[in-house]
Amino acid sequence: MSAIRPSFSSNIVKILVGLSILVAAALLALVFRPLSIIFETPLSEDGFYMLAVSRYVALGQGITIDGQHLTNGFQPLFAAIMVPIYWLANEDRYTSLRGVLFMHWLSHIGTALLLGRIASAYLRHEKPITQQMAFGSVTLLWLASRHVIINSYNALETGLVMFFEALVWYLYQRNWRDGWRLNLLGIALGLMVLARIDAVFLVVLLAGFELLRNDEALRQRLSRATRFSVIAGVVSSPWWLFNVIGFGSLMPTSGSAQSQPFSPDRLKPMFEALLQNAVPYVHWSGIDGTPKTVLQTVIVLIIIALFIKTYRPINIAIHDNNNHIAIVMLLFMVTLAAYYVATSFAYYFYMRYLSPFMLIAVVITGITLASLPRITLLLLPIYAALALIAMLSVYRYCTQLGESSNKNYTDQYALIQANVPPDQMVSAGQSGTLGYFRDHVLNLDGKVNQEALNYRGRIWAYLDAEKINWYCDWSTIWIEPNPETRGWKLVGRKGYFMLYQRVPPLQ
Repeated sequence: MSAIRPSFSSNIVKILVGLSILVAAALLALVFRPLSIIFETPLSEDGFYMLAVSRYVALGQGITIDGQHLTNGFQPLFAAIMVPIYWLANEDRYTSLRGVLFMHWLSHIGTALLLGRIASAYLRHEKPITQQMAFGSVTLLWLASRHVIINSYNALETGLVMFFEALVWYLYQRNWRDGWRLNLLGIALGLMVLARIDAVFLVVLLAGFELLRNDEALRQRLSRATRFSVIAGVVSSPWWLFNVIGFGSLMPTSGSAQSQPFSPDRLKPMFEALLQNAVPYVHWSGIDGTPKTVLQTVIVLIIIALFIKTYRPINIAIHDNNNHIAIVMLLFMVTLAAYYVATSFAYYFYMRYLSPFMLIAVVITGITLASLPRITLLLLPIYAALALIAMLSVYRYCTQLGESSNKNYTDQYALIQANVPPDQMVSAGQSGTLGYFRDHVLNLDGKVNQEALNYRGRIWAYLDAEKINWYCDWSTIWIEPNPETRGWKLVGRKGYFMLYQRVPPLQ
């Protein structure tokens, strides 16, 4: 570690902590933004699917997306946590979103603190001030990274699963591998899987690597791996059973609806997603395409080079908890990337699917900077700028300067409200926001509707069978390329959304 006066290092830590507190306080303002814009970014269109499920459960109508159709097209833990909020809010679709944002804030803060502790533990052989520097750097990077913020407050499970992944990392790093602590590790793993089911890969990898340790007898290693795996399976079993009994598959419809065999076209967006998540703290406004990719690559290579040069405790001893869990986390990211590029055509979600990679990237960056305090000192203006960008982003989210970011609300929902009687069913391919704010909405893309998935390729037959007379979306692909040939009439437009009515209506 480069020589620097302790007083300077202490002041740097204080500045980093102070900036972190400012950003955390600013993020809390999202909870209190006006109800007139409470539905805007960073809440996402797909997030409203999950919130609709939570609301219907709270109202006593079951695990349904529309009050009629049973669904498993969501991740269960976050939806379950939201149920009490919707029960307390009664039927208020707007005020309840404050509770959603508050839960996101708690997850975000909790993850930042866990990552700070994780990073400082990797520098346990260094001076305490260096460990404090790592804690402050990582905490600020996580709280102020705009890409992290967007993924942590999106009304989906992303922030929650990253919290549990960080928690598992933290517990294993601190050797929670025996007695009652091992049981708690198993419970944390089970909750992590309930937060997002693809986290099951992390459980499998952790169990496999536990067997590879060479510091104990095989019998002990096998017993430990079996124990936390079984506990994780028991904790998550209600969801697996619900999927199999109710839908005949372990895979939720949200995954099945986006499954297709591998295509080479996915490799480029997967690479871009990995690069973005490798440097989530860099704001790329106005930079795109090849220049962005080159800059991201250069930054990643510089950080890796500095990390290898400065982080002295690096070794590959498989029995070391720090290195063991770090290797498992990296392999987890490789597994996720391979799985999604092989099975999912939804390349536009790859960044979110691989969001746990941001945990690794921020920890590595924080350790590197803490090991180079002179660089950290020089980067203080950049840290301050990062915090300022985060707070300005929050200000924009709280004031909604410019056009609305949720066109599904301001255009699609408004168009339907103005033209369709409230008791009539409206169909839509993408129906997250619409189905949350309006009753009597039929989902057609199949992500939350098994029946629609079964009719894929002949949705027109599904609409006939259900006697649906209204359709509203930005494209007519779900009803027909030329819907007029099947008796649909365009009756309204708003933005890029089109509203069609069947003429004459089916009775």
